[in-house]
Amino acid sequence: MKITVSTVLRLCSYMSLAISFMPVVDYYCPWYVTVLPIFLVLFLSVRMNERGSFTPIAVLCTVCLTVLIFWFTKRREAPVSYFINSFIAFLPAIVSIRLRKIVKDESFFQDYLHAALLFVAVTCVTTLIGHVQYPMASRELASGTAIYDTEKYLRANIGGYEFIYALTLLIPIVLWQIGKARGFGRIWYLAVLVLMIMCVYSSQYTLALICVAIAFLVVFIQKNKIVAVIVTACLTLFWLANGLELLANIFYWASENVGTDYVRDRLLQVAQLLSGRSVSTQTSDARIQHYINELKYFSQSPIFGNNFLTFHKKTVSGHSLILDMLASGGVIVTSIMVVLMRQLYRVSVPAYGKKGCAAVRAVWVMAAIVATLNPVIFPTIAMVVFPCCMCLDRVEKKTYLTKKEKQNVEIGDTGVAQPDQ
Repeated sequence: MKITVSTVLRLCSYMSLAISFMPVVDYYCPWYVTVLPIFLVLFLSVRMNERGSFTPIAVLCTVCLTVLIFWFTKRREAPVSYFINSFIAFLPAIVSIRLRKIVKDESFFQDYLHAALLFVAVTCVTTLIGHVQYPMASRELASGTAIYDTEKYLRANIGGYEFIYALTLLIPIVLWQIGKARGFGRIWYLAVLVLMIMCVYSSQYTLALICVAIAFLVVFIQKNKIVAVIVTACLTLFWLANGLELLANIFYWASENVGTDYVRDRLLQVAQLLSGRSVSTQTSDARIQHYINELKYFSQSPIFGNNFLTFHKKTVSGHSLILDMLASGGVIVTSIMVVLMRQLYRVSVPAYGKKGCAAVRAVWVMAAIVATLNPVIFPTIAMVVFPCCMCLDRVEKKTYLTKKEKQNVEIGDTGVAQPDQ
């Protein structure tokens, strides 16, 4: 049986997805196996003479982003290992460009999304089962093996910090699939959505749970812009009349009606912040206080930041990429980082116009929100915002072109353009 290039690309892509979304696969694979599928895709693209003008731009953006983040927030870490890990984290962007260039079979892109969500669903199930025996497993995975014995969690395929926040970015993609699917397919994606939400809740990551609510809101705004404007105007008037006290009371009520200490404490912190009271840290770390400190350091030097030449470790909390960059590099450096990320997005994702389809934009809005709440330069996050978004955008482009072709046929048959339904 002859193995085609298309088959090899599919196998490599599915292997990368399994490594990214299934901790047990990543655990048992040596480091060289985890990067082999990516480098094999790059090798095949070179062999096919599909060089592409966007690849050097993506590499340049990746190098510049890595240097900026290292200099302003990670200068005390070992530079060689940091640069290697960061470049590997950004490799999905380059793979996204290569796949878009060399894959000719349009079914590949939808199949890629099906495979990604299948692996996600499997890990959600094993994570929920694992939380029954190890309720704190996902939180302990965030601290790593230096503090806890996390190997048993990885062998049980329990999703950790990266996986949980990747779920919040995948919600717009799943909602998009639900809207496109019919019959059993829609039931399947609804089940995946429910599993994802249950997994986020059981992981005890409160900010991730809040991100889930924000993801639904972002998708709603994208789909119903007129209604969104009306709702936004009403909420603005409500806020001007009542301030944040009612919102704080909602968080107080939520903190009294949840079953876990970490979620209860984090909701309480948000409520105290909104109501202007001092933030307590009864059972969890002082994450909200870290955010407040970052903003305080930023206000001391908003233009150039505090770490332009000398490095002050206290200005870096390690809990927010955006706030760390604002406190360390000020508005100038943070703006450069945003421009680089925007350029990396434009060369690696959109096939459907310059901006990409609405679901892709929703994913990237969520990525910006997650980057404000957490440090997010992780391969799992990158797999969502680059290859998954590229495939989604490519499928949407095909749908758009098919619709336009049908309209052209109707115009040719009748001489009159038919209105969109």
